[in-house]
Amino acid sequence: MLRRYKIFSFLGWSQKGKVMERLMVMEKITLTAENETLFIPLYSKAEMSREGKILSDKKAEEIVKNIDYDFSKNKISRYVNIYMGLRAAIIDDYVNQFLQSNPRSIVLHLGCGLDSRIERVVEKPILWYDLDMPDVIKVRKKFYAESENYRMISASVTDLHWLNTITRSDLPTLIIAEGLTMYLTEEEMKELFLAFQKKFDRAVFIFDAYSLLSVKISQYKNPVNKMGATIRWGLDSPQEIKKYADGITHLETKYFTNDKRIERLGGFTKSMFKLIYSNNFMKNLYRIYIFQINKPNTIDKE
Repeated sequence: MLRRYKIFSFLGWSQKGKVMERLMVMEKITLTAENETLFIPLYSKAEMSREGKILSDKKAEEIVKNIDYDFSKNKISRYVNIYMGLRAAIIDDYVNQFLQSNPRSIVLHLGCGLDSRIERVVEKPILWYDLDMPDVIKVRKKFYAESENYRMISASVTDLHWLNTITRSDLPTLIIAEGLTMYLTEEEMKELFLAFQKKFDRAVFIFDAYSLLSVKISQYKNPVNKMGATIRWGLDSPQEIKKYADGITHLETKYFTNDKRIERLGGFTKSMFKLIYSNNFMKNLYRIYIFQINKPNTIDKE
């Protein structure tokens, strides 16, 4: 089902007396119900940016301000906002780390939504690709401009023909999937890994994933359910990914509850977050994984 929203677009400046005023116009945008899920992390990052403790994301603040959308109807809790902000910040840290070590590299951001990581990270690759469904990219282009070093790809991540648009496969490549993998199937995840292995000489894939128990729980309580989205895939052990093919190495698993930024929350919120999420059961429900993907003949043994 298609849903239409309005955004404010900047037309220019007009002079009224001695004051220059911004001319804005409302434009309609159309998204499928499933792609509407992008509003959840967008809103959470804007909220965390306004607080200034977990994440700085002025672009998210700007976009939320200029889209005529009732964010309150999603009933996003403060703890979901914190999780979304932490997720973005943790991945940002790793992206900067990767780019510091690999200044001549490529970044692929899959299921990018309206995320501003290209602007948030300090280090820049020689080429950055943001990929999402055509209706999402159409909206994204109202807020971001392509350049020699930045491209947007309109495609479904599972339609692997989009890989043909990536012209350099010999450079170190970082692939990011934030808030995406849980909507895929096991077979689609395997196909992605194998396609990346075939395409790139050296790649690192960082993504967040639910546990299998989280997938089951999400069937009953998750903000995306009312948007028509379905949580399909979860991961309990990185060993399951390594079975896809030789050359796939698990580098690291990151836990939200270990992040030092939680200390900045202060007071009751920090105490409750630690109380609820710091035990082993809760922290294993949702994690960030990092995998190295090499050609089979260049495998690095663990």
